[in-house]
Amino acid sequence: MPLALGGLLAAGIAFASSGGEDDVTATEVSAYQKELFPLAEEWGRIEIQGMRAAIGDLSDGDAEGVPAVTIAGEARAWQASLIDLRKRIAALTPPEPLVPAERLFDRAIVRYIDAAIEFEKAADGPETQRQVGIERGIEAALDGARLYNEASMVLQRVRKSVGLPETPDFPNRPAGDQVVQ
Repeated sequence: MPLALGGLLAAGIAFASSGGEDDVTATEVSAYQKELFPLAEEWGRIEIQGMRAAIGDLSDGDAEGVPAVTIAGEARAWQASLIDLRKRIAALTPPEPLVPAERLFDRAIVRYIDAAIEFEKAADGPETQRQVGIERGIEAALDGARLYNEASMVLQRVRKSVGLPETPDFPNRPAGDQVVQ
């Protein structure tokens, strides 16, 4: 009897541990990434061409660059675009092993939305309070970048587990780590 029970227990452990990365194919991982990548690119453009550029202009004041009122309008547009991207990313169906990445990407984009809100407040608020808003926006964006890179590292790990090479489309390092060449 103990031998039979031990066999059943071992079978139960094997059954409970199945359903992971072994059940996903390279084709499924590639298909999800192919749908996600253009959305991530659009998201990146908002960060780099929009938010990062606005930080300098907000810091310099209206006399030096883009007026704060213009940046406030841009920040509202970033929010709308990021909210739309969030919905479009949520509409994708990741393979089961990429669900943790999907959740991290969602948390990341929420932090970028928060950053856009903070930049809008900084631009709309009194100039004496602008730096505080800029710092809050930067903090939210940095947190978003950290979460984005965590999600990307999950994606890279799953790619590797199904025999795919690392992709240059998503980082495979924590945010803030620089690649030295």
